[in-house]
Amino acid sequence: AVAAYLEAGSVDDDIASSLCSTNWVAFGSVPQHPIEEAIAEVGRLPALQCRISGEQLVGAEWWLQEQADGDLPKELHTDKDVELITEADGTSHCVVSHPEVSSVIYLG
Repeated sequence: AVAAYLEAGSVDDDIASSLCSTNWVAFGSVPQHPIEEAIAEVGRLPALQCRISGEQLVGAEWWLQEQADGDLPKELHTDKDVELITEADGTSHCVVSHPEVSSVIYLG
């Protein structure tokens, strides 16, 4: 799947930065490679559709994370967006939001 992604012409000339960047695919768009095909299948799962609070899924953010044979295991993490809000009085604070639904697919 990764090889097909790299060969599909969807990546930057700098392969290393392409493998470390996030990507977005809209549900209903034509998949450009096997990774987007897998995302489209996940998006159609009835269990996922029922999990959303009356909202329609519009797409998915995705990225690749390479794991070489000698690498240490990847640490667990949670997906989040962090937004810095600056108030009129000059004070600021962070607002953290997490996705309602997420999925992880491991390719070997």
